[in-house]
Amino acid sequence: MKQIMKGLDLSVYQRGMSFTIARDKGYKFAILRGGYTTNGGVRNRRIDQEFAHFYDKCQKYGLYSGCYYYSCAQNYQEGRQDALFLYNNCLKGRLFEMPIYIDVEDAYMIRAGRRFCTDAVKGFCETLEALGYYVGLYTGYYIYTESMIPSELVRYTLWGAWWAKNLPSKFSALPNFQMWQFSGGGEQIGSYGVDGDKAYVDFPKIIRQNELNGWKEVLHGKV
Repeated sequence: MKQIMKGLDLSVYQRGMSFTIARDKGYKFAILRGGYTTNGGVRNRRIDQEFAHFYDKCQKYGLYSGCYYYSCAQNYQEGRQDALFLYNNCLKGRLFEMPIYIDVEDAYMIRAGRRFCTDAVKGFCETLEALGYYVGLYTGYYIYTESMIPSELVRYTLWGAWWAKNLPSKFSALPNFQMWQFSGGGEQIGSYGVDGDKAYVDFPKIIRQNELNGWKEVLHGKV
């Protein structure tokens, strides 16, 4: 697969990272954690404390931006609620050139089982797709193939995590695989170790041409 561009994914844990250094090193995009669900005895939805700041930095320094939500949803309705929380608190009123993802890695979500985990992803993705967003899921290869039903999720872009020097053929063989998280904290941006990602399709072109992720309103002069 041919790499189109390289980027980073960021959350509050990278607070203080230099966007100047990231831009000068050739990173073209950042996928920002918009929010997350706590996974203790009481589950609550929270906004990432650095999301708005990081989004503004992407705008200032010319990095394409996307967004992800760290989910603990265990069924369709909870996935839908995650999507609406993200939309109302992070997406609405902002433009994104990269996809919007549900992050599937928490044990609380996975142990719901293949059927319910898949339904949670569908609840998230179908809700945001209906609102005009280009959506997908982030997860590891084995979580995707063993804890979900891939045939029901193939319409959604897959951002796969596998920290290695070379792209695993297992991922590249999946029909919806389009972005790879190849490094967990291995990209050095000043004093920060940041996750590295490689995109294999031109997401900004696709999203703008199809007037998704807020671009419809901008292109037709409604904002």
